[in-house]
Amino acid sequence: MTSYSLQSYKQLKIEIMKKISLVLILLLSHIFFISCSEKENIEISKEELMTNNSPWTFKNYEMVEIIDSGGSLLTKTEIESITNNRGKDNTMNFNSNGTGSSSSPSGGIVNWKWEINTDNQLKITYDNTNGENDVYNNFKVSNSKLSYEFQSVIFDSSISHEVLHYGNLIFE
Repeated sequence: MTSYSLQSYKQLKIEIMKKISLVLILLLSHIFFISCSEKENIEISKEELMTNNSPWTFKNYEMVEIIDSGGSLLTKTEIESITNNRGKDNTMNFNSNGTGSSSSPSGGIVNWKWEINTDNQLKITYDNTNGENDVYNNFKVSNSKLSYEFQSVIFDSSISHEVLHYGNLIFE
């Protein structure tokens, strides 16, 4: 009878250890799952993306529409090419204190203050200009790309008229 009790005791002990091991495995799996989920859900603000990835270098201009051609025969491709050549090697630098600067090989450095007005508007107020500012719509930023709508003019010397156009400036 003693061997039977000892045998039962050993089996009971093995069963208890199996259950404890199973509970520990489930607990550790749950902790691992929660810790991974929390890391994946961390969202970086637009402000942090702008400042952490500065300076941003001009990549290209994608024209959306010619607003006023004034009779010019300039094509979308020609306007994009002219704008892309003007923007070549331009940079934008956003600082975490709300200041920033733009630089171009030909125009030096322009200092300004920046803020995000709404979820998709970037406001830039230029230093030494009595509060002159630009507001850019359709503002987007990610880890690798910053873009916003841009309206500008190109002078067509063949008809002595400015061509008003808008599109998206893209920086990387």
